[in-house]
Amino acid sequence: MCELLYNHVLHVKLWLCRSIPHSSTHETPNMLMFGREVSMPIDFIVEKSEDSDDSDSSIPSYAIRLRNRLQLAFSHAQKTLEESARIQKKYYDRAKQPFDFKVWMTSLKITLMLQTHHNRSQLNNRSI
Repeated sequence: MCELLYNHVLHVKLWLCRSIPHSSTHETPNMLMFGREVSMPIDFIVEKSEDSDDSDSSIPSYAIRLRNRLQLAFSHAQKTLEESARIQKKYYDRAKQPFDFKVWMTSLKITLMLQTHHNRSQLNNRSI
């Protein structure tokens, strides 16, 4: 019983993830993969499918429409990804701190000298 419920819940959650627009592309994974949004059975009852408007429902015309939708979705996603990359770079550059190698080397040398001095003093104390 629990396994059946888990499989049903997993299926629904995956469907939800695939039908929510991504923040970078502003497109759903369904649109980018299939060139259209996936319909639920209730969608067929409530409204007509977008492909039912065309009088020409042959396979070549469907393939052409599908290719056009995929190209449109891809170009839209590419534009929004470029904009998202620019925004993310701006925030990354703002948070990036310049690294001063000389300060790091100086602190490393001081740490090593202190450890060496500490180790020597411990050896001297043991020998006494």
